[in-house]
Amino acid sequence: MFGAGCSYGTLGLYRSSFPPLARQFGSELVRRTRKSWNKKYAELAKVAAHLGKSLDTVSLEEIWTRIDYHAKFQGTFSKRWNTASAVTELKSALLQLYGRSCDRLATTLPLSRGYTLGRILKEMKSGDTLISLNYDTLVERLFGKRNNLRLLHCCGPPRTGVVRLLKPHGSASWNLHDLGRNINDGEPSLESLGRVSQQVEPLLLGAVPIKSELITEVQSHCRAPRVFEIVRNHWRGVADSIRDADRLVVVGYGFPQEDSYGRFFFAEGMRERKNGHLLRIEFYELPEREGITRCSIYEAFPGVSDVRYVGQVKAAPAR
Repeated sequence: MFGAGCSYGTLGLYRSSFPPLARQFGSELVRRTRKSWNKKYAELAKVAAHLGKSLDTVSLEEIWTRIDYHAKFQGTFSKRWNTASAVTELKSALLQLYGRSCDRLATTLPLSRGYTLGRILKEMKSGDTLISLNYDTLVERLFGKRNNLRLLHCCGPPRTGVVRLLKPHGSASWNLHDLGRNINDGEPSLESLGRVSQQVEPLLLGAVPIKSELITEVQSHCRAPRVFEIVRNHWRGVADSIRDADRLVVVGYGFPQEDSYGRFFFAEGMRERKNGHLLRIEFYELPEREGITRCSIYEAFPGVSDVRYVGQVKAAPAR
């Protein structure tokens, strides 16, 4: 199970275009957009001002959650931004930070045991499941450099010679308006989208507590109803993996409170375990956050007793 800390830690030596952590969202967006950020992301700047902050100090969770709550309770409170424009700018910002720049970095990396992510991907075997909670395509691109195993999205158990890929938070490479069958059962899409338009928009689940894509009552109002089927299948696959696994390796994911729906699926997967085997969880985290993440794991996986800290993510070598 790979989180934002995995991509950030792996590409830590590529400081010009590494995928930032959620708390670095605003600062990195402003830095990389340079002097044009106040025009390109004018509506996002208004949301940040609503929070009493400037755009370069706001995190992804807080700006997306504020947009999301005002959209869900439309007309209840006054606001200065246009919701549709703010969402478009947010999707564009996410593609800028987690899209093709990350694709290019992943393409240049060798798949080797010299860094944490490379070693784990090289050790994966037929029947394993790879869960990426990231928008970028780093892990699937690196895994593609193996030639003895296939990486496939699978609704059911992975077939012989296959590692199953689940991306329950969506991907910078998934077009919301053109969701192919491969996203449920087939080869992963590796090429991130370019610009956001009426016909092109990435399917990315918000860093918010109430994810609309998982709510049945919202489906009748959705422009792309297959979203619900795809998101449900990927989250169901996560629960199935937790139900069946003997060992879970967590790399750079802290199980944040905002991901309450994720915690629901983790807990349900634990509830369905009937194989009599204990689940061992190994996690990679910064040393100063070891205790926090350990507590979050015990909260997210009720009944787990074997939780082991491995260390922090070792970066891939610079070019």
